[in-house]
Amino acid sequence: MARKSTSTKPQRTLEQTLWDAADKLRGNQEPSEYKHVVLGLVFLKYVSDRFEERRAQLKEELAAEGIKPERIDGFLEDRDEYASQNVFWVPAAARWGTIQDAAKQPEIGELIDTAMDLIEKENPTLKGVLPRNYGRDGLDKKRLGELVDLIGSIGFTATDDHGADDVLGRVYEYFLGQFAGKETGKDAGAFYTPRSVVKTLVEMLEPYKGRVYEEKLDYWTHAIALVTSNNSFGPTEISYLENQFTNIAKDAGRYQVTNGNDPSPGTVTEEKQAELDEFIDYARLITGALGYRVFEPVDDVKARDKPLGGAEPTLQLTGYGLLARGRQTADGFVVLAGSLLRPIDEFVPSAPSAAYNDREKYADRIDAENRLTADVLFRSPSGAASFVYGRSANGFAEWKTSDGRTLGDLEQREQQAI
Repeated sequence: MARKSTSTKPQRTLEQTLWDAADKLRGNQEPSEYKHVVLGLVFLKYVSDRFEERRAQLKEELAAEGIKPERIDGFLEDRDEYASQNVFWVPAAARWGTIQDAAKQPEIGELIDTAMDLIEKENPTLKGVLPRNYGRDGLDKKRLGELVDLIGSIGFTATDDHGADDVLGRVYEYFLGQFAGKETGKDAGAFYTPRSVVKTLVEMLEPYKGRVYEEKLDYWTHAIALVTSNNSFGPTEISYLENQFTNIAKDAGRYQVTNGNDPSPGTVTEEKQAELDEFIDYARLITGALGYRVFEPVDDVKARDKPLGGAEPTLQLTGYGLLARGRQTADGFVVLAGSLLRPIDEFVPSAPSAAYNDREKYADRIDAENRLTADVLFRSPSGAASFVYGRSANGFAEWKTSDGRTLGDLEQREQQAI
């Protein structure tokens, strides 16, 4: 007897399934217009998912650090806790849950336009980027609501099971390719974004992702290429730029900077140096806007030419005969150069492994007398305190001002003043 064929139809990918459903909802919309409708909602879902993921993670961290439940809500609305992890701040009215709940309402278009406006206002790097006009008369609101429900099925967090982490790039790339194929006229497909540009888009949105390890060296999988429009820089100019960028990154202290050679500043004219320094200023501005803060000091006060009033106060730890100073920043908590640390051989037996790992990681910033020679940035005040004390520590209770007020007290008063 002949065997029955067991062949099955190829399994459809997430992006193919989404495209088929989204295309059915297009109606008589021109592809050149509809693509902005679809991709704008995909981006809105992405930033909202990443925000909610960070929010849940932060809630767990605060509970583990012993923060009282009634104080946690205040911290969850602290935008610095999101900016420090390179997550866009999403106001409550722009979060996907709010949009999803209103998907069947006739004013869904206006709500989406408002969400786009709010996100741009709260995140200057997105200004002028996000699509609008979801509330226009020619856009079928019933179909728009169904599209919201469809895109709501995409998950962009680490726990979602839609496959690879680059699902945003896959969906963008596939949709743009499909739209390009459906557009008509001489400009059809002119704005199709190739794989390389899609990859850049995703990396711009997740600039710190993608780190692998080999022995004791860290390798980054991302690179930023800074170019001129006319290839006007020769070897001398490039040598000067390499020297300056290397030294600025080292002085900032955010990352360990390694280079195969010691770059020479070269010999450039005063006029050329002014031109190159202007190029460096623009490069620092652009890299910072993209989320790569490699050239910005870990201490916010030092990052300003003139510290502003209302800067975070300097706090201290004085236990075990030590004196360590630090302050909160937009990225976490920085322990300042000059701080005296507990010797590693005096760590308590139950000291967290992170404290040992951080001492090894920053060994080149600790002198023979256990004093920090450079600022060190930590994700939380508790991690910073454990690094100094060599034991588990509640940073909100142990970091204090010179007059004895705890960091937790300062945070509580700040929340009450809002």
